[in-house]
Amino acid sequence: MRRWILIIIILSVAFVFIKGKNVLSFLSIPDTVKLESVESKIVVNKKAFALLKEKTVFSPYKGKVEYFFKEGDRVPKDALVAQIETENGIFKFFAPESGIFSKKFDELSLSRNINETIIEKYLKDNRTPRYKTIGKLVILNPGDPVFRIVDNLSATLYVLKDSILDRLIEDREFFIEDEIRGEEIPVYLKSISGDLIELEIKMHVEDFINNRTPIINIIAFEGKIIKIPKRFIIKEEGIMINDENNPLFIYLDNLFFVKKDSCFIFPSIEENKKLFEFLGKDIIKE
Repeated sequence: MRRWILIIIILSVAFVFIKGKNVLSFLSIPDTVKLESVESKIVVNKKAFALLKEKTVFSPYKGKVEYFFKEGDRVPKDALVAQIETENGIFKFFAPESGIFSKKFDELSLSRNINETIIEKYLKDNRTPRYKTIGKLVILNPGDPVFRIVDNLSATLYVLKDSILDRLIEDREFFIEDEIRGEEIPVYLKSISGDLIELEIKMHVEDFINNRTPIINIIAFEGKIIKIPKRFIIKEEGIMINDENNPLFIYLDNLFFVKKDSCFIFPSIEENKKLFEFLGKDIIKE
């Protein structure tokens, strides 16, 4: 009889540990958590669409083309850029604006009507334009592109909205992480239309001249964050913490957070701060 009682006790304990682990962890209240508020950033990896301020020059004649600038050169306005040897003589091409010279073309640089519908389709379909380069001393026909001049002072980048950008987009500075140069390039929010976010960049536009749909790292948030160790996350439904021995449970559904290493990162935005208050006391430790 005693043996059966002992077996039942052992099985009951095993059941609690195996099946009831989540229940016990939910009921248990961990030690008081120290909420750290530190400087950090959230980086959002996105595919972008670069809409450039560019002018494409087309040939009115048939003939052999010769160029006086190399790909990527900066060209002043009215500079002699190229010439075509035709049956009737030499036809010269001058730069319509100052900017960066290119003789690489994709289907969009040849289009006169790029709208948000086309841009959104490129991003949602994950399309990448193909570029064609005009070689030296090539015979061009009437209507063929000769070169394009791209404004190197500003460009517009479009990205699709997502939950992270949607929550952090307004009233914040944005940067693009330039891993090659080791810089953070500022970008500016121009508008939000449907599923598209429109950003303006005023540095290193040349990076996008022959890369219309780059993968970029947008630093969508830079500033104070709240760090909470994962051991305070109960069943991944919320946080059970103590503030001077007063239990507090906050559901994660009401918070914006990012998992990282051994802790959860909560940007210190107003909606998060309000939920980290208990009995009128702010438990965020600066």
